[in-house]
Amino acid sequence: MPADSAVQPDYLIDVRNALGAVCAVHDDYAEFFDGVFSRLESMSDVVHSREEELKNLRQQQQQWEQERSALERELEVVRNRAAEMSEMLVQQKRDAEQQQSQWVGELKRLRKALQEMAHRMDDRDNDREEISYAETNATPAPVHAAAAPDPVLDSVMAQFEVLRKDVARRRDTQRS
Repeated sequence: MPADSAVQPDYLIDVRNALGAVCAVHDDYAEFFDGVFSRLESMSDVVHSREEELKNLRQQQQQWEQERSALERELEVVRNRAAEMSEMLVQQKRDAEQQQSQWVGELKRLRKALQEMAHRMDDRDNDREEISYAETNATPAPVHAAAAPDPVLDSVMAQFEVLRKDVARRRDTQRS
């Protein structure tokens, strides 16, 4: 019977010693006990290798659980970031809509101001035509109350007149 106590667990050493004692008393059972012990040793080797496999599997399971935990944390971070970005996008959309409505309002005010300026210009042109018609007929026209000069309106009117002349000039060059 081989006896390698470094590889075999303590219980096998105890069994070997007990079998040795039985063999010493009953010499005719030595072969039988040798066979039984050999089977116990081989089973012990199988159990030992299975224990090693189980240990490796447990280590691998721990490693996978750690990886899963890390992935779950990473997923949570990604979900939180996606929620933040979604919230930010909603806020940006609200801001853009608000800004667009402000610009629409501003454009409406500008359009209304331009229309009023155009009407004033038409009224001035009509007043000038009436004055020149009155002067040509030599009938004294009633003196209208002089309007107070408005420097801003006069400046805008001058710019408008420059634009009108520029547009007329471009039309003439396009026709040619």
